[in-house]
Amino acid sequence: MNLLDDLCHLFEQPLPFIGVFLGGVILQQFVWAIIRLLFLPAVTHEHVGQIARSLAANIRTGRGLDTALYSLQSQMRWPLPWRLRRAAKALASESPPSLITALAQAKLLPREMVASGLAAEAAGLPSLLRWLDDRDAAGGLLRPVAAVLLPMISSLIACVVMIWFISVAITPKFIQIFRELGMPEGQQPGFFALPDLPGSPLALAIGITGVILWWRISRWRWKREAWYARGALLLTSALDRRAEPAIAEALAAGMPRQAEAYRRAGAAGDWPALTALAGWPARSPEELARRLDAILIRRRRRHLLAVHGLRIVLPLLLGLVVAWIGTGVFGALTTILYQVGDS
Repeated sequence: MNLLDDLCHLFEQPLPFIGVFLGGVILQQFVWAIIRLLFLPAVTHEHVGQIARSLAANIRTGRGLDTALYSLQSQMRWPLPWRLRRAAKALASESPPSLITALAQAKLLPREMVASGLAAEAAGLPSLLRWLDDRDAAGGLLRPVAAVLLPMISSLIACVVMIWFISVAITPKFIQIFRELGMPEGQQPGFFALPDLPGSPLALAIGITGVILWWRISRWRWKREAWYARGALLLTSALDRRAEPAIAEALAAGMPRQAEAYRRAGAAGDWPALTALAGWPARSPEELARRLDAILIRRRRRHLLAVHGLRIVLPLLLGLVVAWIGTGVFGALTTILYQVGDS
């Protein structure tokens, strides 16, 4: 009995079908959890922004930081609730670590952001609050992009599953019909080369390349975010009228490899050298403020263009996939009808 007959038999018996359906959902969730744990970053920009927003609110209202982390457990996916609980327990212990250290130890911060967080913490409470607010704002910039991407990605995944189902359950039947009608291999519609696609080396190479590129882009975005954070820390410290040695000590707390260079620039009162080491060369705090504002404005514009561009491009891509599937299936049916008519 083939796959289609099995499915039809299941539809005729509701209880076995419901059991198979629920089992498939459970299996899909389990496989997705394993893939997410192995390949996807556990902490995204939106997660970091949500954690930062809750922590900043508790700091301003004088409530416990562990309470903020406990309250987020039900709002985040596995394995983040475990990590939130671990960080909350560390902060509520008799000898608690610093906030950024607790978040880093619980893997609630990507490693690219730990240095800037430690530097902001060492610079004082205003700088730490600015750092947390900036993380929340950065997560908010990406929410519209995610709102566009997720439905389209889900639809593309559904199309891939549909193509796989067609290649496994339907294509062999059409190929058999073509052979019985005496059609040569070269005259069969190209759509029915699908059985060779899922296991082809090209498809595997494309999938691996896509995962590597996605991972590298994700790491680059976090490094870029850490660069923004250093610029904001320099500007916040300058606006608080902190001296260069104090700013250098704060930056050195998060970047031990450059600590000596920061301390030398701070001891000499060399603001341009200090900003150059942090990746934001500027002759004065006013110049740094103008440069930081200009870059953040361009960043918001890029995100706005990305949102509108994705809303145009992704439906077109989805339409091409659907059109390709429909053209293949109806083209095959038309070919069969013509062949039968000619015979």
